[in-house]
Amino acid sequence: MIKMNHKVSLLIFIILLLSLLLQTVLMHFRYHITRSDLINARFNVVANELKGSIDKSLKLGINLAQLANTQQLIEKSKKQEPMINSITVFMLDDKNMNEIFKTGAVKSPTDLQKKVMSNMEATKTDYWHFNYGEDSEYIGITLRDAIGIRIGGLYMDYSASIVNSEEKIEVGNLYLRLAIMILVALIVSLIVGNQIIKPLSTCFDAMNKNIQNLLANQNSEVDLSQISQAELRKDFLKMYSSIKQSMESLDYLQKWINEVQ
Repeated sequence: MIKMNHKVSLLIFIILLLSLLLQTVLMHFRYHITRSDLINARFNVVANELKGSIDKSLKLGINLAQLANTQQLIEKSKKQEPMINSITVFMLDDKNMNEIFKTGAVKSPTDLQKKVMSNMEATKTDYWHFNYGEDSEYIGITLRDAIGIRIGGLYMDYSASIVNSEEKIEVGNLYLRLAIMILVALIVSLIVGNQIIKPLSTCFDAMNKNIQNLLANQNSEVDLSQISQAELRKDFLKMYSSIKQSMESLDYLQKWINEVQ
C-alpha cells in the first residue's frame, strides 16, 4: 500500500511537471515567433538605411542608375552585417528587372528575378519577404522617384541554416533548463512529502491504530468509555504539533518560492 506522504509527493511532482512542460512549450513557440520577427526587423533596418540614402538622391531628380555611391553603400552594409549573403539594387525596365548594383558578380537567376517581381507586385506596402530554395530568405523594399512612381527596388538575402542552427542551440538550452527544473521539482516534492506530510501521516496512523484495536471485533459493541482519554489527548497533541510544524514549513517554502521567482 502506498503511504500518504508518497502519494502527496507524487501528486505535487505531477502538478509541477505539467506546469513546467506547459510553460516550456509556450516559451518555445513564443521564442520562435519573436526570433523570426527580430531577424526580419534586423534586416529591415539595414534595408531602410540603404533606401533612405538612395531616396535622398532620387528626390533631387537623379536617375537611379547614375547614383555612383550606391555600390559603395551596399558593400559597406554587407560588410557590417555578416549574415547577409548579397544585396542587389535594380531598376524596372518595361516591367523587367535590370540589376544595376550588386555585391558579387553573379547575376540573379531568372526564376529568382520572377519571384522578386511577383512579390513586389503582390505586396500592398513597399516591403516584401519570401523564401527561395531550401536555405535562402529574401527581404526587399520598393524604390520610388520624387513623385512616387515605382522605379525599382533593392533586396538582400541571408542564410536560413545559420539562423536555424542558432535557434536549435537556444532551444536546446531551454530544454536543458527544463530538465534541471524537473529535477528541482522532484526534490521539492520529496522534501514536502517527507518533512511535512510524513509527520502528519504518522500521527494519523497512531490514532487509527489505537481506535482499530478497540474495533477489532466488528460484531461486538464498543464501549466508548474504554477509550483512553489520555492516549487520545496525547495523539491529538502530537497531531497539533505536527500540523503547526507543517504550516511553518509550508510558510517557509512559500517564502523561498517567492524569492526564487
